[in-house]
Amino acid sequence: MGRGKLTGGLIQRIPSHLKIDEDLGFLLGFYVGDGSATGSMIRLDVGANEREHLKRLRAILLRKFGVKSRCYRERRARMYVLQVNSVALVQIFRDVLGLEGSVDRGKLRIPEVILNGPSDAKRGFILGLVASDGSVSRVRNFADIASADHRLVKHGHLYGIQTKNLDETQKILYEGAPASRKHLSALRSMCSRAQTARLPQIPVRASGLLDLCRTARVVRAPRVSGLEMISKAMAGLKLEQVLARAHRQREILPGRLASVSRLIESPLVFAPVASIEEVSYDAPYVYCFGLQDEPAAFFVEGGVLTGNSFGYLGYRNARFGRIEAHEATTAFSREMLLRAKELAESQGYRMLHALVDSMWLHRPGATPADYAALALAIEQETDLPIYVEGVYDWIAFLPSRTHPGVGVPNRYLGRFNDGTMKVRGIEVRRSDMPALIERTQTRMLEILFGATTLQEVRAAIPRVLDILAEAIVRLRNGEVRAADLAITTTISRTPGDYKNNAIVAVAARQMHRAGVDLHPGERIQYIVTDAGARLPDDRVRPLGLLGPDWSCDVDYYTDQLLRATETLLGPLGYSAARLRREVEARTATAR
Repeated sequence: MGRGKLTGGLIQRIPSHLKIDEDLGFLLGFYVGDGSATGSMIRLDVGANEREHLKRLRAILLRKFGVKSRCYRERRARMYVLQVNSVALVQIFRDVLGLEGSVDRGKLRIPEVILNGPSDAKRGFILGLVASDGSVSRVRNFADIASADHRLVKHGHLYGIQTKNLDETQKILYEGAPASRKHLSALRSMCSRAQTARLPQIPVRASGLLDLCRTARVVRAPRVSGLEMISKAMAGLKLEQVLARAHRQREILPGRLASVSRLIESPLVFAPVASIEEVSYDAPYVYCFGLQDEPAAFFVEGGVLTGNSFGYLGYRNARFGRIEAHEATTAFSREMLLRAKELAESQGYRMLHALVDSMWLHRPGATPADYAALALAIEQETDLPIYVEGVYDWIAFLPSRTHPGVGVPNRYLGRFNDGTMKVRGIEVRRSDMPALIERTQTRMLEILFGATTLQEVRAAIPRVLDILAEAIVRLRNGEVRAADLAITTTISRTPGDYKNNAIVAVAARQMHRAGVDLHPGERIQYIVTDAGARLPDDRVRPLGLLGPDWSCDVDYYTDQLLRATETLLGPLGYSAARLRREVEARTATAR
């Protein structure tokens, strides 16, 4: 639906059906906080350091209403202006959603579609208010929403949205008076259902802080009794109160005081136990498994913390084991692998590839039953459990980067006959790859793994090249977000201990100069701005220190895209140089 221009002509059409969801709530909340409207235009004011809000609002306007917005920098203020010239959209905001164009005409209100809408729309509206006229502080542990008119707070009962930890805040004020029991009860119910971000908090009782506060008689102001978790900022404040009670220092154990102090200063993050599940153990073997999300560790009965130690038996800095144990393990592994190889070859199989615990075999005409029988024979010969993981339609063992004629044991990709895929050792499996590289290669893999034969794989190459060309064009046009170019790396030492000017060292030193305290083992994110710059600080910029006028090294990221594509198409004769020519030909045709 839409409204024609006063002088006639085409109208800008807007969808007649509007879904009430979180995106709409966010847009309306931001409009109530920092928006305005005239007879033919809607304006949203966005802070200069809040470009992520700018991008989200533009995307919502285009997806929800099909209207394009104009963005420009305000000359006399540190902010961007997002402007939509649409008479129809102004009328929808006014007549359908009930939002006027200014405070005087009644803009500061919560639309009925939000109050009576689903919970995700209400959540989006609150997020929009916080993004426009709100603030969040980890020290206070609650969010503030500022308003020029108390009627907005009264209308939406926003005094009931305060914090995820009632006891830590204690007092919830509404127009200068404490909230009633009814409001507190409603707030407790809301907080129990809310999903909150993981903040740097520590347990009060388990850390020993509560005992210290009781000994020093500083449990109150702010109160810590009755709480399970408190922020590290509050814990530091309570520790200062404990230290100020000099006349009670004799009753406080020095070891407990030092332990709590180290706990507050450490980068550890605590979370309450959500559930405990006992897993039955009835298998005769122990298998290695990994967790999808961090931390990659789990507890077993007795409180033993177990993590993945694969491949570290012979590591020179390992605090356990001996090199002789590593040598003995590999000797047994080599012996069992040779036995399995000889047994397979005696039955007419050809071994294509092998690792410490896997074999890839081929025999023309072999059926899944034949492979299962071979696995049983190998298990009887070696007394080791073995099973058939699957039968491949096709598989590619990728060559070494430095020696193209030599294969690498842990770099391969293939498609099983049930349609599933398996990849090892390529860019999508690496944690330090930029999101742009990972997503581009993932799209390419989806195309390749849709092919069941080598002929179909070759026929799919042009579509893979189109994906590569599209990514490079977006990169050159500046259409890629900074977050999608960020490289994530784990630092191995403190910033001051780096002696070279490697990219990760330069980024770590820049963050240290900006006041970020880094320790070995922490991850940092940075953007390559000019890999060949003469000055090291011009080569890279940490993601958190990027300004609004940031730029990246297009050639560097182009080479990374070509390298990721060469990984997949290299066995088919596509080198990086050939891929570059293919891309230039496609982009020239597009121009």
